Formats: sequence, structure tokens, C-alpha cells
Amino acid sequence: MAATVLSCGTAIAADAAHVDGAALTALWAIPFVGLLLSIAILPLAAPGLWHHHYGKVTAAWALAFLVPFALMYGSDVATFEFMHVMLLDYVPFIVLLFALYTISGGVYISGDIRGTPLTNTG
Repeated sequence: MAATVLSCGTAIAADAAHVDGAALTALWAIPFVGLLLSIAILPLAAPGLWHHHYGKVTAAWALAFLVPFALMYGSDVATFEFMHVMLLDYVPFIVLLFALYTISGGVYISGDIRGTPLTNTG
């Protein structure tokens, strides 16, 4: 990913590379809503399709956003924004989930104190 970020030099160098999210219309949310509906409905409606092809369904919804975005704003801007989201939003979120899962996985508390609201707050 870092190589891709470094290769889109004109978009990184230009201040115009940033797209103001407030300027995007509600139509840009359709792929996200479609992804959420796919996650909610397809495992129940078509479990075989979903369990074997959920990655392809997700990629199709991602491309349903990225391709028109790249056509409208240019491939340099689209690449920059994609890498920005991946490196600064998605990766830290996944690291946080991993850390929370790891920390909470081995917690074991033992003792002879009864768990009551008074002992928890006092």
C-alpha cells in the first residue's frame, strides 16, 4: 500500500487532491447501504451464495463506489483517498480490534469477594 501512496505523487502534492465529503451527494452512499443490506440479508436469503462469495460481493460494492469516484475526480485523487482511508482509518481500527480482543481474551479474576454493586464501586 505504501508503494501505491508514493506512486501517486501529483495527488499527494496537490491541495486539490482532498475531496470534501460534505460536497458529496447522498447518491454516493448507495454502495455503502447496499453493502449493509447485503451483510444483513444475504446470509439469510442466500446462505450458499453469501458464504462462498462474500468477498466478491463486498468487492463489487467497493468497486461500485470507487469506479465512479475515479471517473469523476480522477484516478490520482481516488487512489489518494482510498489509501488515506485504508492507512489512517481502516488499519488503526483493525489494530484496535485485535488489541481489545487479545487483552480481553485471557482475563480471569478469582477471589473470595462477592461481586455486588457496593464492592464494585467502593
